[in-house]
Amino acid sequence: MRAADQIRMGAISFTQVKYVGSHAGVSIGEDGPSQMALEDFAFFRTVPNIVCFYPSDAVSAERAVELAANYPGAVYIRTSRPNFPILYKNDEVFQIGQAKVQKKMNYKKKLRQSFFFLRLLSKHPMMFVQSSLQV
Repeated sequence: MRAADQIRMGAISFTQVKYVGSHAGVSIGEDGPSQMALEDFAFFRTVPNIVCFYPSDAVSAERAVELAANYPGAVYIRTSRPNFPILYKNDEVFQIGQAKVQKKMNYKKKLRQSFFFLRLLSKHPMMFVQSSLQV
């Protein structure tokens, strides 16, 4: 990130700038691997005095922009390109520092499934398996 020094200096000076990064992550599709910004979110999380948002759908993205506009400090919003399904109702309330749980799952079961796939992969090295562990 070429602007890292300027972003960091702005943050320690308590600027109220709002950043938005789009087409980031591994789900960018047709843009190809040269366009995968993977370190953006990790970088912004290390900068002091910056609040980071990664909305999961259009409703949460709209609320993230609203929260960012009203926040008296620097904010980074990472948006995604894919057309994700809507998870939240239009009147959903979001707060900075509060998470929302969409689905509770049995992590022991998921771990067992992942270990099964790893054993299967070690017996058949040419088989490619995507991990089923979801956090």
